[in-house]
Order: sequence, then C-alpha cells, then structure tokens
Amino acid sequence: MGGDTLDWDALRQNGATLFIIQGFIASGKSTLARSVSAGTGALHFDADAYCLANFSAEELADWDRCFADAVAHLWRETGDVLLSGQSVVLDFGFWTKQSRDYAREQARRLDVPFIHIYVTASDDVLLERMKLRSGALAARNLGQFASLKASFEPPTPDETALVVSTYAGRF
Repeated sequence: MGGDTLDWDALRQNGATLFIIQGFIASGKSTLARSVSAGTGALHFDADAYCLANFSAEELADWDRCFADAVAHLWRETGDVLLSGQSVVLDFGFWTKQSRDYAREQARRLDVPFIHIYVTASDDVLLERMKLRSGALAARNLGQFASLKASFEPPTPDETALVVSTYAGRF
C-alpha cells in the first residue's frame, strides 16, 4: 500500500489519537509519519530530528544515549498534547515489543485510540536507501546492518498493526 493511498478517514478518530510508526532504518518511517501527520492533522514527533536539533556533535557521538533522551522528552510532550485533544504521530522506530507495549499502555492510560503502523521493506531496498545516507551514524548503521537487523522485532501475532510495504523508489 502506498503512503498516498492510505484511507485518511479510517485513520482519523474523534478526538486525540496516538499513532506509532514502527520500522527498521530506511524503511520509510519518517516519510510515512509526515504523510499521516498531514492527512490527519496530528503532530509529528521525530526522535532522530530531535536529536539532531538538540544535541551537540560531541553528544551525538553517543547516539543511543541521545536517542533515549529524545524519546523520554518526546513522551512527556506526547502526554501533554494528547491530553489537550490533539493527535500525535510518534516516529521512534519502535524496534522492540516492549516499546510498543509501553506505547499501548500510555494510550490506555490517557484513554485515547491507538494506531500501530508497521513500515516494512526488503533488505535490498533498505541497504540501497542506507547507502544513500551520509555521516558517521549512517556509515555505522550500514556497517552493522546484520546485527541491527537481528535486534529488530517485527510485530507479533497479538499486535494489531496496519502494515505498509515500501519498495525502491516509492511508497
């Protein structure tokens, strides 16, 4: 399914909704998150963008710590925004079931609908896209592709996720 063919009416809910975008590096998460945000009016919180905008080059050398700090900060903002009645799209990757379970629990706690979107692409497409990226983090990710991919947890059968497959050149 392409990002431009999502049924926005089906994704819109009455009141605030928590959307999470799950996917591996270069799967198209951020592109889809921006599309969901534009189509639903939800705020888009991107942990990668937050890191790049709020941490120094020295701090970014420890990407995992920066990312964890960004996610913690954005979760605090997410709660406030959802309580105000505005929807939120979280572009955090959600690599682990534990992180997705946490998101589901937050939605339950805040009494808002929860929509889990899983963006997937073949390894060939992921590698092709990763090779187009620049910088130390991109090089590290490309060099550690196999080990990073092994740590990624696709949705389990008990999770309800809308699956969006991407491929070379388009959504």
